[in-house]
Amino acid sequence: MDWLRPVTQGRRFVSVVLLALAASGCDDPAPPTPSADSATAASSASAKSSAEASSSSSAKPVASTDPVDSNGSAADPSAPSLLTAKGLEIDEKSAPNGVLPPGAADKIIKASEPPKVVLLDAGQDPKSQLVYDVKPKSKQRSTMKMDMTMSMSMAGQPPSAPGGMALPQIEIPMDLAAGDAKTDKGEIPIVVTVADVKVNPKSEQEKQMAKMMGPQLGAMKGLKIKSLIDPKGRAHDVSVEVGKDSTPEAKQMIDQMKQSMEQMVAPLPDGDVGIGAKWQVITRVSGGADILQWTTYTLVKREDSKIELEGVVRQVAASGSLSGAGMPAGMAAEIKSFRSNGTGKTKLDLGSLAPESGIGDVTSSLSVAGGKNSMQVDTSVKITFVGKK
Repeated sequence: MDWLRPVTQGRRFVSVVLLALAASGCDDPAPPTPSADSATAASSASAKSSAEASSSSSAKPVASTDPVDSNGSAADPSAPSLLTAKGLEIDEKSAPNGVLPPGAADKIIKASEPPKVVLLDAGQDPKSQLVYDVKPKSKQRSTMKMDMTMSMSMAGQPPSAPGGMALPQIEIPMDLAAGDAKTDKGEIPIVVTVADVKVNPKSEQEKQMAKMMGPQLGAMKGLKIKSLIDPKGRAHDVSVEVGKDSTPEAKQMIDQMKQSMEQMVAPLPDGDVGIGAKWQVITRVSGGADILQWTTYTLVKREDSKIELEGVVRQVAASGSLSGAGMPAGMAAEIKSFRSNGTGKTKLDLGSLAPESGIGDVTSSLSVAGGKNSMQVDTSVKITFVGKK
């Protein structure tokens, strides 16, 4: 399981909810958005694309020639793709204030495409393939703990919590189980079941928040994520089953985060690699805010099937608008700036279902405007994983 996915997706979901609250209080509403839920449509397209894509090799970077991007914005056909054989490099010039210009994201990866994997450096000798080899019928429990601090402020007003307000720690034990046999292509069915969702407050203020968070988070108990995983960590045929006690709100949240669930295993590079090898995993996720994310992994240690990875994650806004999921009907907001960076380390056995341990930190700052109002949300997330067979 990729430790960075829950960090970035959990942080983004909270940010989208807060931004929706800000937009709902705008004095000058933006023009109505289309009635279809763009985030849900993007999630459905992603699931279909993942199921149809070949799982034996990663997609190669190819510049798009479509006249519009996934959000309907006019694209500049003469603009070069920012993705080359040397990987993805985005700076302030190519993404002013952390927001890509119209059409630029689609030249890198479309919202409907599975992750792209680009090998940057094969590393030192000796080299060999990195391949997942999960044994059929194996089982494992992995426990994730997430700590978050957050600060939000409206234009012209001081931050709601200078230095950040701590949210109660969220603890999620998950049971992972492999299927009875692999397919002819070496793929193995994996089922991830949310065994429980715990909220661990540390102060009186956090206890009050825990009372509000508990029921909705608790409704995720029993959630099952089913998928086929190939030896390189590409997932397809992903399906989600909610628990019997899930609320409509929990089901909506799960639907919005479906793309993240399709990418719970960190994809590995093709070709032989050694210590020091580097590769990028590039993804596109829509959930109110359209986000382009790329993670650069480094192989720092390997002993037989056990490896240690270090990762650096970055995100930019693929679109300058915030609409659809998480926003009130007929409302939209403009993303003025977006900054998101993170690092992490993980130890894993390529024959196991989940990492032995992992830790990651992601910080972000997001500023939006809607009508006469503007708002900034700053978040810091720390996540830890511990696996137990």
